[in-house]
Amino acid sequence: MKNISFEYFYTFSHPRDSAVTPHGHPCFEMVYYLRGKGSSRAGEADFSYEAGDILLYPPGVEHNEIHAEDTSVICIAFGGEDPGLLAAPCRFTDEDGAVLELVQKIRSEIRLHRFQFRQMAEAYIAQLLVVLGRLGECGRENEDCLSFVPRIIAENLMFDIDLQALADQSGYSYHRFRHLFKERFGTSPKQYILDCRVAAAKKMLREGKMSVSDVAFACGFASFSAFSQIFKQHVGVSPSAYMRG
Repeated sequence: MKNISFEYFYTFSHPRDSAVTPHGHPCFEMVYYLRGKGSSRAGEADFSYEAGDILLYPPGVEHNEIHAEDTSVICIAFGGEDPGLLAAPCRFTDEDGAVLELVQKIRSEIRLHRFQFRQMAEAYIAQLLVVLGRLGECGRENEDCLSFVPRIIAENLMFDIDLQALADQSGYSYHRFRHLFKERFGTSPKQYILDCRVAAAKKMLREGKMSVSDVAFACGFASFSAFSQIFKQHVGVSPSAYMRG
């Protein structure tokens, strides 16, 4: 998220069987549940909560809170651009306490009012959003973790491209990488590489600065015969005929 601006920090305690009436905010709001159990309706989504859960509300989303048990919360409000995982209400669970640790650091900055405390609070909020993104599966899936792949392929067409290495670099198993790649680019990784090689070959042949065999080598084809066969399947004519125009 860009241009994070700290708005306010406060704590509340709510008795059992009480409720917070539906309301919204002009900024983002994060609610950390220190204790209690209950539920919240945010827009069209329904969430339950218990101690250690976090609910995040985007600006303008109406939400309520119903307390099945005595509940204590910490609320942090902030502004920012490019919400990413905050584009819709979200729920997370702070299983290892990493979120609460950052929340306590924000609390300390606000209470002590040390030099540039607001800037420090905003820096902690930025860290907090990264931690939350890693807690939720949606946070990672929404990131374009494959954006580097086309560049790597384009720069290494003449070499044997290791798809397992690309999967490892993206942080996924090969099976998951292949699935996400096809979803992202509309074709399998192997077919994508082949299409790129043919496209590069067409460009080189049009330029006419290299022989057909040199083009085959430069584009990573295993042999001249394989290049001719694959090129004709894709383009409809042989590389030599395409070069002659």
